[in-house]
This record gives sequence, structure tokens and C-alpha cells, in this order.
Amino acid sequence: MALKLEETELPLAPPRVVARPRRRLLAYNLAFALTAALLLALMGTSYLFLTRTGDTIPPSQAAARQESENVLFGSALYFRPVPYKLALYRLRKPDVAIVGSSRAIEFVRHGFASSMVNMGSMRDMAQIRSLLQSMFAAHRPKLVILTIDFWWFNSARSEEVVDLQPDTVGPLTLVQLAQPFQWIAQGKIGVGDFIASALAPGFNPAGIGVAAIYDHAGYDRDGAYDYGGNLRGREVHIDRHFKRTLERILETHEHNKFNVRTPLDPAHWQELMDIVKMVEADGSELILVVPPVSKTVVDALAANGAPILLEQLNEQLAGIGHPVFNFHDPTALGSSECEFIDGFHGGRVTYLRMLQAILRSGKTGLGGYVDGGEIDRLIAENAGHAMLKETPCRGEPEVGMQPAAE
Repeated sequence: MALKLEETELPLAPPRVVARPRRRLLAYNLAFALTAALLLALMGTSYLFLTRTGDTIPPSQAAARQESENVLFGSALYFRPVPYKLALYRLRKPDVAIVGSSRAIEFVRHGFASSMVNMGSMRDMAQIRSLLQSMFAAHRPKLVILTIDFWWFNSARSEEVVDLQPDTVGPLTLVQLAQPFQWIAQGKIGVGDFIASALAPGFNPAGIGVAAIYDHAGYDRDGAYDYGGNLRGREVHIDRHFKRTLERILETHEHNKFNVRTPLDPAHWQELMDIVKMVEADGSELILVVPPVSKTVVDALAANGAPILLEQLNEQLAGIGHPVFNFHDPTALGSSECEFIDGFHGGRVTYLRMLQAILRSGKTGLGGYVDGGEIDRLIAENAGHAMLKETPCRGEPEVGMQPAAE
């Protein structure tokens, strides 16, 4: 008997869905492309912002612009004082050269009757010696004022590594291109300023570099430094009541450069003697100056034991064979705490007081290069301040240090 097979329909396999994955891949690719385009646009805008503000300009070009423009040079990306100061010096060929660390940069042109260039911002004596060699190869100044920091002679201090970049422009890194967005987030520049600086036609800023334009911080055309918003209240002062300076003094690690209870290092002293001999060989008059620290810091350094380093430095300087003016304690100058930028740096009035004291001593030829009457006037009109009325910024007043305890 034959079996009758019933016809049956086998279920069809479900169709393969391909449209949805393709749409998803397309969406991913589109999102990636839009993100990449946005990032490229942002990086491109950042590049335009940094270049149009002059933040990437070679220091020598900044110095050349300052010959015809009375503007500040302050890059927010780079710290390149050596090529910048040398360019100023070679262009100006001054009668007076002021050389030293950051504790020299508040000597300003006000009060000088002759040409001067402030060559401050050097790291240590090795860098100063190299700087002087380059200076003297280009021009011999009539007078060199050399400021001295007591910590240079501390054998225990560790060397401070500072990236002093050359007078060149290299390609910007992604980290550098991202910096403007961090400045916006920190409130240092506004979104509108960022866009206008990068894209507005005819952009002509009153400064060279982001710090100079938006914070009025940077070097003036004679090499002196303006601390910008740090003194004008646009940012929180990092050394309010000299708190940060006092903390640094009290650090107990063995490489604390502010430790004054250690003997003077003979090798570092020889570095200074080599510098003195170099200036002597060049034929320039030399005045050595120990700038003041605030009275609060003077007392802190003298506490808890004899300041051996300071005592030995004073003894050595006394026999150096050139006029030495030790203003470590500002009391003799009559400079108040409010005339200081921070615990280790006096302001412009303090530095005018130093010139006044040197001039009145009659021990140097400084009188041939400064206007004593103008110095007296500037001190009288600006006493109790770190800035001068002659160097205002957008009508913003100075905010005092107010060092008294809260």
C-alpha cells in the first residue's frame, strides 16, 4: 500500500536585515567626521588666536616691534628672556645695563636720563656670565648694575631647571593648541576675545602676546616687567600676606635655597668674581646691589638661628673692590610692605628708592645717568605702592598687599 505524502510548506528563513546596521555605521562615520571637523576647526581657530596675538613671535621680532611701538611683550606659552633681552640690548646699545635675576626687573626707565636696558630675569650666575659675554661682544655699556641674590651662594640648593627657548618658532603642539581653551575655562580670556583675536579682520592688539594683551603682563620696551593682573586685582595674589614666601622659607628639605644657616659656597663665590673680572676687563663701571626682601621676610630669615650665609656674604662683598649696596633689609630705604610685589620682590617704588640711596651716597658715577629730581618726585607721588602712576593699565588701580595679619 503506497503512502500518500502530504505536501507541506517549509517555513521560509527570515530575511537578513542589512539596512539598520548600514544606517548605524553611517551615523557613526558621520559623528566621527563631524567631531573631527569640529576639533580641526577649534585647533585651527586656536592656531590663529596664538599667532595673531603674537604669542608665538620670535623674541627678537618682539624687541624690534617695541622699537617703534610702546607695548608690552608677554607670551603665555613661552619664557624666552635670553634671546629677547639680547635683542633689546643690540638694538638699543644702552649706556646703562641692569643685569640680574627676576629681582632686577623692576628697575624701570623712569628716573633715568640716559639710555638703559633691563637685562633681568636670568636664572643664576652661570647664565649671567654667558649673557654678559654676548652683551660685550655687541656693545660696551658705560655702567653695569648687577643685582645679587643671596641664595646663589647656598651650596645645598638644587639647580632650578628653566626652559629658556631659543629665538626660533617651531610647530605648535596639540598641548599648546589646547591651552587657549584652558585659559577660557579659567576665566583668563573671554570667548568673545578668543573669537575676535582669531577671526576679526583688522585685529590690532595693544600688546605682543596673550599675557600682554589680556593681562597687561610682560616686558616693556626697556626690558622691565609689568606684573599685570597680579597687582591689579584681576587674579588672586599668590603671595597674599607673604604667606607663600614664608612657607618656602620654612621648608625643611636639604635643598631649600632659602636656607641661610649654611656656609657660603666658595665655588659659587668664584662665579661672582669671574663675572666681576669680566666687567672690569670690558671697562664698564660696576655697581653691585643686593635687593631687599620684605621686612616680614627679613625677620623670618633671622629667626631660629644665626643667618650664617647672609653674614658671610656681607663680609665677602665688603672686599670686592667695587661699590656694593646691600639693601637686604628695606627699613633703611623706608620701603613699606605695601611697596612689595611678594616677599622677595620689591615693586617699582622700592627700586627707585635704591637708585635714590645709591645716588645720595656719592660713591658711584650713577649721577651721570639718572635725574635725581625726577626720582625724588616719583617716590613722593607713588610712595606706598608697588606700581607707578606713570605706568597705568586701562584705568585699573593697584590692589595692595595688605600684609598685616587677617
